[in-house]
Amino acid sequence: MLLFERPLFSFFTSKKYYTSYYKRVINTYKYPESYISLYLSLDSFKRTFRTKIEMNFSESIRFGTSLKKVKSKLKKPFRIVKQLKYISILFTELKILDYKFIVEMHFYKQELVCFKYIFRDNINKEELKNIIVKKYLKENFSSFNFNDCHINDEDNNCLFLIDEVNLSVNYIGRKKEFYNYVIQLNEQRKAEELLKDKERSTTSKLYKRL
Repeated sequence: MLLFERPLFSFFTSKKYYTSYYKRVINTYKYPESYISLYLSLDSFKRTFRTKIEMNFSESIRFGTSLKKVKSKLKKPFRIVKQLKYISILFTELKILDYKFIVEMHFYKQELVCFKYIFRDNINKEELKNIIVKKYLKENFSSFNFNDCHINDEDNNCLFLIDEVNLSVNYIGRKKEFYNYVIQLNEQRKAEELLKDKERSTTSKLYKRL
């Protein structure tokens, strides 16, 4: 959990959640692979560090908190989209000191299952990483490398970083029901695509023959 602050602008007077950036991000969540890749990324890490510090969004917003309660706590502005059945995504933005970042909160059957902070601006990444490590891994500060390590709390909730064009701090709850659901969705989508390919192939053969 980073420090929690109420967003600064009213959702109804701002169009910032409808920019090309948000359109691209929202499109990535049309498919279950976006969630599966997050879980699979955990397998790429060589080490797991344990922490006694609970991972949550705030004192009143934890994994499993309802979407309804989260909306009442945020006090706007935010945008909610639904790309997959049973899954809702809430977008908002926060600013703490000189750090401005985007928040994604993902809900399965109205319960929070994962969230992330995306830092798009030119920030001091090392300072941010040091803050995270200092908070969760006081005694392991010098030996932690975000490139091949992730952090688990006592409930097996995970924290890991993806440092690419943007830096994202990812928090994933260990709710097996959600993981099993996106796996099932993915298998179903592949089966539908295979059926469509067969139908196209049959039509093509018939086209040539006729």
